[in-house]
Amino acid sequence: MALDHTPRLGLRVTTGWSRALGAVRRVPVALHLLAVVKVTVTAAFSGRYGWHRDELYYLASGNHLALGYVDYPPVTPLLARLDELVFGVSLVGLRLLPELAGALIVVISGLLARELGGGRAAQVLAGLLTLVSPLFLGSNELFQTVTFEQLWVALALLLVARLLRTDEPRLWLSVGIVLGVGLETKYTVLDVGAGLAAGLLLSRARRQLTTPWPWLGLAAAALLALPNLAWQAQHGWPTLEYLRSHQASDRAEFPPQLFLLQQLFLLGPVATPVAIAGGSFLLRRPTYRPLGWMCVAVLTALLVLGGKPYYTGTIFPLLFAAGAVQVEAVLRHPLWRRAIAAAAVVETLLLLPIELPVLPAPTMAHLSLYRLRSDYADEYGWDEYIAQVGAAWRSLPADERAHAVILASNYGEAGAVDSLSQLPTPYSGHLTYWYWGPPREAQVALAVGYPRDFLETVFGEVTQVGTITNGLGVENEEYGRGIYVCRSPRRPLSDSWPRFQAFA
Repeated sequence: MALDHTPRLGLRVTTGWSRALGAVRRVPVALHLLAVVKVTVTAAFSGRYGWHRDELYYLASGNHLALGYVDYPPVTPLLARLDELVFGVSLVGLRLLPELAGALIVVISGLLARELGGGRAAQVLAGLLTLVSPLFLGSNELFQTVTFEQLWVALALLLVARLLRTDEPRLWLSVGIVLGVGLETKYTVLDVGAGLAAGLLLSRARRQLTTPWPWLGLAAAALLALPNLAWQAQHGWPTLEYLRSHQASDRAEFPPQLFLLQQLFLLGPVATPVAIAGGSFLLRRPTYRPLGWMCVAVLTALLVLGGKPYYTGTIFPLLFAAGAVQVEAVLRHPLWRRAIAAAAVVETLLLLPIELPVLPAPTMAHLSLYRLRSDYADEYGWDEYIAQVGAAWRSLPADERAHAVILASNYGEAGAVDSLSQLPTPYSGHLTYWYWGPPREAQVALAVGYPRDFLETVFGEVTQVGTITNGLGVENEEYGRGIYVCRSPRRPLSDSWPRFQAFA
């Protein structure tokens, strides 16, 4: 029996590898080329304006590895730490990971189209729409949780599409593992998980809930999320306070009408009708109806509960793929293929200055593009900020400087001092930085960005020694804020530290 069994096992393994390699070979060459274009174009402009405030925060978090943080789970800080070990503190090196992840999302979009029944034309169109989408062009340029969440969700939806096509419930375990990693990357993955659950309950696929596999997938996701939940419980669930504040702010900033209008921009003019067709395709096909209801559930949840418009980006590859399958018959005509490709190119060229930092910084500032895309404001001016804070620090008498501390009002200001300067380690009460305090006891503090009236409640003497500016007048979050020398604390700083806490 052993002699008979061994060859069959070998044949089974070989056949599995052959199928996997065959699947890779079946991916259209054009789809691979789109992924290469994605990396090339994004990397060509990487770092033109500078570090984003969030990237500085992730670097700092990577140097304080933990199972959780106030405003995000632990995967992204871990990736930042690994990247720093390989490249050092390098903006180009740090942004390589999201650039590669963005390229994978382009390929997965094409693979989704194939799982939904699309041919080569549909696969290439899905990849093209993902490539030129304003949302993906903008988000995949920065090292943030957003791109990694998009990648995990795209992979999970690819598995779900295959599961529904093949009626293979065992794939739920893989879906659960991928979504579990996603939950350790960004909390909004919960929207997708809840949407999938709603999609199952509202379709004939609910029969799969009678098998153990969806439940095993749910258990796998919960197990992967458990370390972060343990951290939350240990620290009094600070993320709940953050999320309440964040959602209230998002609802105020993006009411439903504006939220929906933003979707049209994030999708892009060319992709919008295709995405709408994709939603219709999913809801009209009984096999894929769970995915259609998932899209409806995710959009509804974000409209009702509040969220930033780009949070819907996780479902865009699925909508592009389904829409490409829906319109594939049109793509058989060369004239239509050329027209769609030309429209995508024109759209990209027109919107590119808002999506990627292709323009020199002076031109960007002169056109006030940072008002249209706040990320540009958050990237510009950190070198000047460090120079101004450094000058204020060096202005302190040597005997005071030896025992003084630096206080920063937000994670961007603290992160810039942390990663981009040789100044002492800063302290901040903003988000997870609060847990890295309190500062050592000191009679003198250099405080950056705080309101003067707040500082005067903590210190007996507050003197303004500078104002944060930048050469191009980009009105970012730091612009116009004061730099203060504070002396004679009214209480020990460790006693005052709870008053610095800001989880909003």
